[in-house]
Amino acid sequence: MTTPLKVGLIGAGGVVVISVAVHKLDLMRYLLGEIARVTAVTRQAHPAFHQGAEDYACASLEFENGAIGELFATYSGFRQPWGDMFMIFGDDGAVHAAPPFGAYTGPAWVATRRRTPTLQSWWAMFNDFAPVEPEAAALPSNDPYVSEILHFAHCCAAGEEPLSSGRDNVGAMAAIFAIYESARRGEPVLTAELLAD
Repeated sequence: MTTPLKVGLIGAGGVVVISVAVHKLDLMRYLLGEIARVTAVTRQAHPAFHQGAEDYACASLEFENGAIGELFATYSGFRQPWGDMFMIFGDDGAVHAAPPFGAYTGPAWVATRRRTPTLQSWWAMFNDFAPVEPEAAALPSNDPYVSEILHFAHCCAAGEEPLSSGRDNVGAMAAIFAIYESARRGEPVLTAELLAD
């Protein structure tokens, strides 16, 4: 099989899917499980990108547990009201992390059926979200980068496997390859098909 990564690499060492969207793919996999099937479209629009390097990407994701998701990433949008966001809608709850206007990141908010079981009005559909408090009690630092480095140093000293291992990254890379391959073929791609190769 020819690699789907025949793109022009620029700037951050990759194009928008592999250099930016990979972090949201990892978050979705952490929250929802492995991605089974991908349908994607990528575009090279800005003249600074070349040799097929995508600066726009959109993907529909089907997870092994039946959940569905979507991913959109761009380097070239004229202006954007925020840099990074995600939303999850479920039968018994919803969570979103849409930063305040003009901010890159912001807190996550959650609503659950257990907390507010009935809607008093149609407008209540947009209310009753509570902030998600980070569980930092078990972490050595409130700074995620410090905690990550300390965890890595501990694993090196103790000979233990990190929480995010190289094996876990195979799933992330399979999702990335599936996005590129689906965009190339113009049809859905199973991640298992790429892992089998």
